[in-house]
Amino acid sequence: MALLLNNHLFLATPRTASNALFHCLRGAGGVDLGDHHDIPDDVPPGVRVVACVRNHYDWFVSSWIKATWRSRDEALQKMSFGEWLRRIHEPGSPLRHFTFRGYVEIGNAQGELYAPLWQRCDALLRYEDIETELQSLLGKDCPLPERINTTPHKKDYRRYYDDGLREFLAQRYGGEMAELGYTFDNGRAWQPRDDSAPLTGGGLFDANNVRRERLREYRDWPNIANNPD
Repeated sequence: MALLLNNHLFLATPRTASNALFHCLRGAGGVDLGDHHDIPDDVPPGVRVVACVRNHYDWFVSSWIKATWRSRDEALQKMSFGEWLRRIHEPGSPLRHFTFRGYVEIGNAQGELYAPLWQRCDALLRYEDIETELQSLLGKDCPLPERINTTPHKKDYRRYYDDGLREFLAQRYGGEMAELGYTFDNGRAWQPRDDSAPLTGGGLFDANNVRRERLREYRDWPNIANNPD
């Protein structure tokens, strides 16, 4: 999905609170363009393309939970975070289907997870400071609604990494993380969440900010045994 607000075209980067962001921007007068995660081929003259990024360590944890939760493959459903993280970085890995081409590239030669966004966007906002950076970009406050589409069962992302996994990502994305100002410890602070809630996905709201009906919900996660206590 893309949304046009004044002279800014916002892209809905997965795992970066895009549902909350677009809900906020619609309330400020933004207009939806296309379906969730679509990227327009053409951008009107004078319009700046904007997207949100997230601390790599945190982003991969959310992606693991959602990839294993939504899969119908029993082996993938119960794959540990460490095994999944290493396997998606294998050349030609079939497990990369979750990555939304056009937004991220797993393990590319340049060490840039957000390579498509670097190439397409005029500005990248950091998920961890999204409200402050939105205010700077738009020149007005744009508070995001709280607790939209949080990931049930997710713990503090740092609990999922041992030294080996931490170094595994640093070797692949260290330069990009430094460029974006990310370190292992400066992802978004973890907040308690409702683990009984279903996992949802896609565009939760229509162009009028009304919750979509019959949105698919995933209620049972087979991988709880691999989640930190």
